[in-house]
Amino acid sequence: MRVAFIVVFAVVLAGCTPGASPEPIPSAPPPIVGDATVLVSDAEALIGSTLDAYIDVTNRIVSGDAPVEAINDLATPEWAVEETNGFAALEALGGKAVPVSMTRWQLTAMRGRHTVVDAIVSACLGGAASQTHVTVHLMPRDGALVIAEISPWEDSTWCAVSSSL
Repeated sequence: MRVAFIVVFAVVLAGCTPGASPEPIPSAPPPIVGDATVLVSDAEALIGSTLDAYIDVTNRIVSGDAPVEAINDLATPEWAVEETNGFAALEALGGKAVPVSMTRWQLTAMRGRHTVVDAIVSACLGGAASQTHVTVHLMPRDGALVIAEISPWEDSTWCAVSSSL
């Protein structure tokens, strides 16, 4: 009886059918690695230039001096769709658009040891009279950083503090 139990147990452990191999378990996809040309040591300079370029291109699009597609160079494809929808909504509202400015930004988090995987920045974006506190998610692409998302905060008191720019 004991031998029969051991044989049955061994067959169960072997996959229930003698000679049948268990199905292989698919491995997890490799993690996304940042663009090796975006060094951590260059991150702050690249963030500053990316945000400045974003403001410049946004103002040129709103004023009609650049096509909406100009934002594609500064954003991930997914975020470029959001930007395009935002410009379309702004145009549908009519009226005069106020130029966008930035009074302050600060790097709050960054992943990557030698090269950047992604970065999170707090920034104050808006018009000359009113700034909104936003979180900007940046990712590397082709040796530069591009915007992956911009999310507003409900509380913009951080922007009321003296500017860092």
